Amino acid sequence: MKMDRILIVDDKEENLYLLSALLQGHGYEVVSASHGAEALIKARQNPPDLVISDLLMPVMDGYTLLNNWKADERLKTIPFVVYTATFTDKQDEHLALDLGADDFILKPTEPEPFLARINEAMAKAKSGLSPVRTTNTDKAPLVNEYSEVLFRKLEQKALQLQEANRVLQQEIVEHKRAELELKYLSFHDTLTGLYNRGFFEEDLERLKRGRQFPVSIVMVDVDGLKKTNDREGHAAGDELLRRVAYALNAAFRAEDVVARIGDDEFGVLLSNTNATQAESAIRRVRHILQVNNEANAGKPLRLSFGVSTAEQRAPLTDLLRLADENMYREKRGQDVSKKDHEKTGA
Repeated sequence: MKMDRILIVDDKEENLYLLSALLQGHGYEVVSASHGAEALIKARQNPPDLVISDLLMPVMDGYTLLNNWKADERLKTIPFVVYTATFTDKQDEHLALDLGADDFILKPTEPEPFLARINEAMAKAKSGLSPVRTTNTDKAPLVNEYSEVLFRKLEQKALQLQEANRVLQQEIVEHKRAELELKYLSFHDTLTGLYNRGFFEEDLERLKRGRQFPVSIVMVDVDGLKKTNDREGHAAGDELLRRVAYALNAAFRAEDVVARIGDDEFGVLLSNTNATQAESAIRRVRHILQVNNEANAGKPLRLSFGVSTAEQRAPLTDLLRLADENMYREKRGQDVSKKDHEKTGA
C-alpha cells in the first residue's frame, strides 16, 4: 500500500526535524524544503498528497508559495496547510484562507490535535467532498493585504532583531567583563589588590630571560600578624595587611611587581634597579609606614625587609633566597631588640 506523502516547508532545521519525526512516526512519507522556491520545484517534479508550510521564510515566503501553488493546475487540488508561529493575527489567517489555504494552524500545537487536522484535510481531499480552495479572483485587495501583513511582520521582526542585537551586545559586554574579572582574580590577591604569588613567580621567570639587569628583589614580612589575629581577630589582621599594601604601592614604581606571596609575606621585583635604588625605595616605605602609624595610634605596623641585587645576569632563584635570608636576619634582629627593650623596661 502506497504511503501518503507530505511536503513540509520551513527554514529552521529543528522544525523540519521535529515535524518529520512526528509525521513519519504516524505512517507518512515526508519530503522537506527550506523555503517556498525549493518546495515548488520538488512539488512540480513529484506532487505530494499534502503540503504543510511555514509563512516567514527567505527566498520565497509561505504566502507567495501558497499563491503560486493555487495557480498551478497540477498542484491546486493538493491540500495546503499553513503552520506558523510568526503570523498569528486574525488578519494573517484571513489572508491565507483568501489565498486558498485549507487550514491555518498556530505553532506550537500538541501532536494529537495537529495530526487530527492533518488527517482531516487529507481525508477530505481523498473523498472529493472538500471543494478545491483557490485564490479569490479579485487579486488587488489581496495584494494590498499581503503587502500590509508582510510589512507589519517584517517591522516586528526588525524590532525583534534590534532587541536581540541589544541583548547580544549586552551579553558580549558582560562576557568580556567577566573575562577581565577572572583574569584579574587569577593574578591578584583579593584582600590587598596586589599581585599574587602565581604572578610573582611568573614575572620572576620573565626577568630571568630578559635584559633588564640590574635586578633587585625586596622581601617584606609583617611583624606580629599572628598575634594581632589571635588577640583582635582576623578583621584587625586584614586591616594591617591592607595598610602594608598601601605603603608598598606608594613607595615603589608602577612598573615594579609588588605581590603578596604568603599570609604575612610580600615580595617586590624591581627591574633596572641597583642596590642603592632598592635601598632608597625601602627608606620610602619606612617613611610612609611611620606616617601611617602616627595616623593609626594604638595599632603600630612593623615590617622586616630583606633586599638582594644582581648587577648582571644571574640565577634569580638564588637572588630570591638571599633576599629572604636577609629579611629573616632583620626580623630576628628586631625580635632580639624588642626582648632587650622589654627586659630594660622591666
